[in-house]
Amino acid sequence: MKKKIEWLHTADLHLDRPISGWKGTAEQLMVRYEEHRDTFRRIISFVEDRKLPFLFIAGDFIEHSAVTKSTIHFVIEQLERIPSTQVFIAPGNHDPYMEGSYYLRSSIWPKHVHIFGGEWEEHVDTTRKLLIAGRGFTSFLESQSTFPSLRNNMEHNICVCHGDLQAPSQGSQYFPLTENDFFDQPFDYVALGHIHKAGQVQLKNKKKTIIRYAGSPEAQNWKELGRRTVTLGHLRSKGVQLEEVSLHSRTYEKVEIDISFCQTRDEVLGGMLSEIQKLPNESYLRIQWVGRRDLELSLEHEKLWYSRLLAEQGYQNVWLEDETVPDFDLEQYRQQSGLVALFIERMEQKYQQEQDEDGRQLIKRAMYKGLEALLVKELAHL
Repeated sequence: MKKKIEWLHTADLHLDRPISGWKGTAEQLMVRYEEHRDTFRRIISFVEDRKLPFLFIAGDFIEHSAVTKSTIHFVIEQLERIPSTQVFIAPGNHDPYMEGSYYLRSSIWPKHVHIFGGEWEEHVDTTRKLLIAGRGFTSFLESQSTFPSLRNNMEHNICVCHGDLQAPSQGSQYFPLTENDFFDQPFDYVALGHIHKAGQVQLKNKKKTIIRYAGSPEAQNWKELGRRTVTLGHLRSKGVQLEEVSLHSRTYEKVEIDISFCQTRDEVLGGMLSEIQKLPNESYLRIQWVGRRDLELSLEHEKLWYSRLLAEQGYQNVWLEDETVPDFDLEQYRQQSGLVALFIERMEQKYQQEQDEDGRQLIKRAMYKGLEALLVKELAHL
């Protein structure tokens, strides 16, 4: 009886990578680093509970320039929990197989863990009639790609590597890949790393090859919002079947609250609670107030009040950002003489000259913030 072909595919955990854009305290940051470890611990527990025969880690698993000996010890300790699982690691551009890498210290890794080098390698499992091919980065940049000429074409074939799947004309410094590169290859499944958003394409070739990015299992920054997953794969007689599984510690969530029609802080709070009630309480939550703000409504000075009441509702990790503009009657101020009218004129000229939409929005916000400061100064002299 042929053994089952099942696997867990993950990538881009970036253990010990400095967290960009962090908005919390140093203590909260230490907790966040531990949460990344917790996610890997859950990945191993999932593999262990399911008795999966294969774990594919498609690169950027650890951060070459920052990973500590303690984290490597933790990783090895976790991998030792699943001795019956064959683990294949394809180093990426953030953890290349190069001088100074822990990957080169072969004696520290368990025997069931295989780390691919810079040349394509093949591993054959005759009991499953399965071939696993893979390769890894050997430097931080690899603008040229190579593809395997398989010596062993089995009934089932899986590829594990790290690279940038793009259109042929685009090119990349991160091992550029195209769908055409895989079209004539005999792979059933290609386990990729590099792109942090999970996604896949299926080729219209003989094997109906699925090329998939598992995505990052734990969010790395505020661009990676919502649910994060790993990929559980099965190779059946009908082909490859996949399932996304969430094993993350916390998600990053970002919501915009338009307060244009709010006149009191209670109305603002009500709008926030209504919008965030569908989000997990344990999330890292970034709330941005937007719209036109009533001139009598103070947001900046009430942040502690909002944070306390949100915490009472179970939202402990919340960052509030005021992106509103004061509800000024600009036409009224344009008609006046003096510094205020001149300031509006100059800023509106800059706005019209700016071609980039993000730049225009920055100028617009700067105009309103500057106008607010000028008017406060004028009132102080009355």
